[in-house]
Amino acid sequence: SNKDDEPSLWKVTQGWIDELSAHFANPKLFQHYSNETKDNDVELLTKLFLRATLLQNDHSTTSTTATSTSTSATSDPTPAWDKASQQIIQHLSNELSWLKTQVEHQFPNAPIVFCHNDVNAANILLHTTVVDVAEDPTEEDGDNNTQQKSQHNHHSRYNDQSVAIIDYEYGSVNYAMFDVANFNCEHCGGLDSGVPNYAELMPSEMRKRMFLKEYVRERDLMLASKKQKGELVAVNGAKEEDDREEDEIITNLSSQVELFELASHFYWGTWGILQSTLEVMDGTFVTPNIAIERLEGKAETMNSWDNLRYGKTRLEWYWICKERVVLAAKKEKEEDG
Repeated sequence: SNKDDEPSLWKVTQGWIDELSAHFANPKLFQHYSNETKDNDVELLTKLFLRATLLQNDHSTTSTTATSTSTSATSDPTPAWDKASQQIIQHLSNELSWLKTQVEHQFPNAPIVFCHNDVNAANILLHTTVVDVAEDPTEEDGDNNTQQKSQHNHHSRYNDQSVAIIDYEYGSVNYAMFDVANFNCEHCGGLDSGVPNYAELMPSEMRKRMFLKEYVRERDLMLASKKQKGELVAVNGAKEEDDREEDEIITNLSSQVELFELASHFYWGTWGILQSTLEVMDGTFVTPNIAIERLEGKAETMNSWDNLRYGKTRLEWYWICKERVVLAAKKEKEEDG
């Protein structure tokens, strides 16, 4: 197949892992420190990055690639930095490989299109128009301030026909349902502190299906319009959908979205960890609050964005979602068997 038509998810994420590996291996990270200070900073950095990348659910039973790594890495309180960094990179690479295998095995015909890959609230612009309130402007009140009243009888409302999505920095050819899954995850906030609230703000399954229903209808209308105009229409993975019932289509896409929510967590989790390494200079973070409390989200550190904390949060939810997906697949296999 044409490499330009291949989903960017795997290549981009692996590129971030490789870049992270290069940063970890950079000897300049600690070069200006005395031995005593250097040892202390290496210990702190090791703890921070291990806790951000290798921790998974205490009750997790799903990891086939990282459990032994996680155990060996955390059993020694201060493993050598080179050993710890190698474990982190191997761990991330293994999980990416597992995720890619799941997607390609379960959904070999998943639609591949041009995706934004970062649709969040800050990247959606809604045009507002000022409209008059339906009220008689000649009606006078007791103070006879008709003119003043009519001037304030306006309010803004969104024009639902004018929506603009901006910031295509991460735009690329990718899985269509990755964009939808990522959009779901972005409902959960966290743009101020780096800790989205996935437990309470993630859209319900019913709401996700409603969104997909509208998504499919709009997509089909667009494709039908292009076909009528004689334009070439090709959506990889959309073959024969016209012959299937709508509910079956939505169910299949919902399953894809569930798996790509894992991919979204892993994608942005890796990105957050990588961004945090750029904040390390001469063996320490250039930003304040570098203690463990920063990573764990203590109240006094939550008033600003934090890349490392964001990466840790996304990777934690990767494990939570992976647990859910793997156990559901196991249950389905048992029922079929």
